[in-house]
Amino acid sequence: ITVEDVVRRAGVSRMTAYRRYPRRDDLVEALVRRETQRFLGAVADAIDATDDPHEGVAEAFIAAVTFARENPMLRRAGHVEPAPIDSAELLKMGAAFIANYIHGEAPGRPPQQVRWVADVFARLFFTYISIPPTDPDFDDDAELRRFAHEVLTPMVERAI
Repeated sequence: ITVEDVVRRAGVSRMTAYRRYPRRDDLVEALVRRETQRFLGAVADAIDATDDPHEGVAEAFIAAVTFARENPMLRRAGHVEPAPIDSAELLKMGAAFIANYIHGEAPGRPPQQVRWVADVFARLFFTYISIPPTDPDFDDDAELRRFAHEVLTPMVERAI
């Protein structure tokens, strides 16, 4: 993508775009951050939609995979050169989000075991969108739900 493509599609002047995003990398980083916020919002909505805490992990995982399947940027993640973004920062943001959800309303900072599980979940997801698994089948929600119940949920339960 070029800045010219963005300017044309956004209907703004080139000068306006360059004032806000002096470098192409700045534009890409802003896009990634926006999509990350949309992604986290979709996952949070899925968790909040269930009253059963045992279903929360599975619902979050299915929402994350669904978002990745439907988002053009994430669908291409494993097929293009790495973007000029700070992946470590995105991992940190994702892991903190997950740790806070696992920790819930409990006082204080999430304990180390919760933070470790959250970090594993964030890294797992990054890997799954970059190199989708064949087992479980990334396109089969029932299989992904079973995977979440049998593998991910017990990790959360042990952490709390």
